[in-house]
Amino acid sequence: MNKEALLLLTDKDRRELEKLFEMTTVTKKLRRIADLDFPELGIAARQARPASVALTFMNYLFPHNWFQVPAELSPDEVEFVNQVQEICRAPVSLLSYGPESTHIVKTGLGG
Repeated sequence: MNKEALLLLTDKDRRELEKLFEMTTVTKKLRRIADLDFPELGIAARQARPASVALTFMNYLFPHNWFQVPAELSPDEVEFVNQVQEICRAPVSLLSYGPESTHIVKTGLGG
């Protein structure tokens, strides 16, 4: 939907659409997402040399945890986190499963 079409919607219609599509907080544009590009992550990590990594939007990869912190990570989540840690050569210290602070968990993985 283009900007002009969005402006023509009523607030009620816009709220209904937001249930289907995620909008950015500040600009209210449609959030665009893509798969994590591991080779690009490796390049960025070699340049930035992070002390630790925070993985946000984990709920996009693991939607069964949408807006909730899992009691324990699934094997797929652990594998994903381990892969990121290996590429970044830094521990993943935070995982975010939603927009609220209650959706963030500190990990004990990798250090």
